[in-house]
Amino acid sequence: MIFWYKRDFEKTCRRYPSETQRLVAQAVVEIKVWYQTRQASVGLRLKKLYEGPSGKVFEARVSSDLRLLWV
Repeated sequence: MIFWYKRDFEKTCRRYPSETQRLVAQAVVEIKVWYQTRQASVGLRLKKLYEGPSGKVFEARVSSDLRLLWV
């Protein structure tokens, strides 16, 4: 499966401290694993936020302060 990242996502990630960048990178790997196996790790905390004509919107809570959204 191919994943595309918006330029803004990559640019924003570079602004975070290295520890936060590591957490985001780890979450992205876990999201890819979830797409392949349909089994999420307990710490990822996945949630479907919305489903409409444009697709499904999901949220992954990386930490208490940081969330990743994707379609």
